[in-house]
Amino acid sequence: MIIKNSFRQLKRTPIKTVLFLLLLIAASAFFSLGGNLWLLNNRNIKLYEDTFTTIGTVEQRETAIRQDNIWDAELKEYRIYSSKEYNKPIPLSVLDFEGANYIADPEWRCYYGAYCPEYENNSDDIFEGVFAVEASPIKDCIPDKPIKLRIKKVLYGEKAYEGADIWFCNHYDPNPEKLYEGKTYVLSFKYGVPHKGLEDLGFEGRPYYLIKSSQVSSKGDSVEDGIAEDYFYEEVTDGFYDTERGKRWLEMAKAKTLWHHIIPVNATHNTNLLMPFYTGDAYIYIGRDISEKEYLDGTKVCLISKDFARNNLLEVGDSVHLPLFYADYENTAGAGYTYIGYNLLNAKGEVYPVFEDNNYIITGIYDISPGATVGEYGIGKNEVIIPKASIKHSDENNILAFIPMMGYNTSFQIPNGYIDEYLSAWKKVGIDELEITFFDKGYSLMEAGINNMKNLSRIFFVAGFILVVLVIIFFCNLFIAKQQKRTAIERSIGFSKRQCIGSLLSGIILLILVGSVIGCTTGAILTNKISKETTNKSYYDYKYGNFPVDAEMENKKDIEYDLSSMIKVSIGMESIVILIGITISLIMISNNVKKEPLELLTTSFKE
Repeated sequence: MIIKNSFRQLKRTPIKTVLFLLLLIAASAFFSLGGNLWLLNNRNIKLYEDTFTTIGTVEQRETAIRQDNIWDAELKEYRIYSSKEYNKPIPLSVLDFEGANYIADPEWRCYYGAYCPEYENNSDDIFEGVFAVEASPIKDCIPDKPIKLRIKKVLYGEKAYEGADIWFCNHYDPNPEKLYEGKTYVLSFKYGVPHKGLEDLGFEGRPYYLIKSSQVSSKGDSVEDGIAEDYFYEEVTDGFYDTERGKRWLEMAKAKTLWHHIIPVNATHNTNLLMPFYTGDAYIYIGRDISEKEYLDGTKVCLISKDFARNNLLEVGDSVHLPLFYADYENTAGAGYTYIGYNLLNAKGEVYPVFEDNNYIITGIYDISPGATVGEYGIGKNEVIIPKASIKHSDENNILAFIPMMGYNTSFQIPNGYIDEYLSAWKKVGIDELEITFFDKGYSLMEAGINNMKNLSRIFFVAGFILVVLVIIFFCNLFIAKQQKRTAIERSIGFSKRQCIGSLLSGIILLILVGSVIGCTTGAILTNKISKETTNKSYYDYKYGNFPVDAEMENKKDIEYDLSSMIKVSIGMESIVILIGITISLIMISNNVKKEPLELLTTSFKE
């Protein structure tokens, strides 16, 4: 009876009823759309935060270009070669400034050489074309053009050349010294292209300096060598190898053989700071990455390459012995290790001694993607990754090469979306000589789209909430506050206050219930549609290769498209709309029923 009276009253005002229903549906749809989009975008931001990383690389700019004039015996003139010059190396500590907000602190990496003759590293395919031999000229000659030498003994290089004749030219000296038949010389040379017109010679040996040490200090300064000047040849006389100079030749030959048993080791605080792993050129094939705790604690664990593991029958959980004996701060393993012309003699003329000797447990085996970057930003053959903190002894007396901070060996990680804030704080430091470059796999582009959608969702949410409140207030005023005469009549014929409340409330609540359900469900459907359209677009940048984020994001797309989860959110939004409607309705109804019938009639007649 009471409910029928309420519905009958709504039928008497069909235009108002339909208008209220339509406006409430629209307001609820906006409210639901805004709420769903807001929650969805917050969830997506969290998803992207877990998937994307932002790293910065640091490079000290050159201050000048140096030009060197080098004699070319074939052209009979000097050729000009250019090289970069740098000021004194800027210390890594300058990157520790207020507002940096690092996730992974800046690190200036080197790669270490580990002498590991017990492992197979495919050294047979290494061809460097470098020789150290004892040889005699066929006749007296001045090697300002290709001259013939007979090799008597190979100290380093291919033993098959012992007894063979080769062509040699002191290619870079405009006034080379005369060589004499019958004398024996120890000399070092490297394969070179024969002079024009002499291609039938096969190859031409050219001077290659191996004796003088390249050792530098931790600040990049050269360490004083006992050899006043480098040289590539020396006359062999009786007792020559008992002299300091002769001993150095033998030590050099010994050092060169070590290259064929060296495993490059990269020490870092975070695998993501290594560009091959960041871009996906290298990825964990079996096992797992080194954990954050293991990096922090310096746990003796490592990552090895798939080829190295296969060639040495190594598996996850096995141990790898890594005696480190030199540090290269100029190259990465991808560039330095493939060019094995570096001198492994320290300033004392001795092979660098081992300064760190540990066994590392394999946690993961990585593989290299097809078409991976090579060179400084690539990864070296058989390269092993270890925690930097696992190295307890200093390498300051074992540095064979050094260069100021470069993009390929200096990097850090900051929060996603923090690039502008970082650069603003860095600008206050006032160091213009360092160039900082950021890589975020397109997160900045993606974040802009997400934030735009987030701001739009807030507008929809707030506007929808305000509309819901205003629509309910307005129509409650029409259906309740303006129905004082109706309440007076119902009270006069014997309705209790509770029955009057039911009479006024049942109809309006039905409309609110229907409008909120339809509107909020519509909002969920619209959210799902918008989500599909926006997430099908690539907000992340594929410029830096086929890194794993592509597949990972593809696997997570179903989260954005899940309509059922949006419906669940809409149910909560419906509850809010219904609660608002009941609250406003009860407030207005209470103003009606607390008055006496005569007072209500008097008020209604005045209106």
